Amino acid sequence: MATADAFRSSITRPVGLRRRGDLVTNRQVHQGQAWWVVKDPISLSYFRFRPEEYALLDMLDGKRSKATETEFVKTKPIPFPPEPFRFIGIQATRWSLDHEDKTGKRNLWLRGLDRFGLGFDS
Repeated sequence: MATADAFRSSITRPVGLRRRGDLVTNRQVHQGQAWWVVKDPISLSYFRFRPEEYALLDMLDGKRSKATETEFVKTKPIPFPPEPFRFIGIQATRWSLDHEDKTGKRNLWLRGLDRFGLGFDS
């Protein structure tokens, strides 16, 4: 690694991975779903990838192909919390606890949690 690369952020440095040239790939359709099957001729193992997974593997060699030119690869997903409903519940509880600290009164949300035995009234 060059000295200049050592001081760059890891997300801006190129990844030192590359795809092995001896892997044999084949697109197959099984039960109406497209799959990419990759054969490792050394270990005689087969690996099955969904198209979006294969696109990641295909990007390792740095060449453009049909898999890397799909809309799925080109666009970023919409950002969202990993567990949206849990996130909303946690944020509501945090806001309610903060509100109770300021006013001294428990709101409807905290009383509901207390009723189900999930309260924070220690």
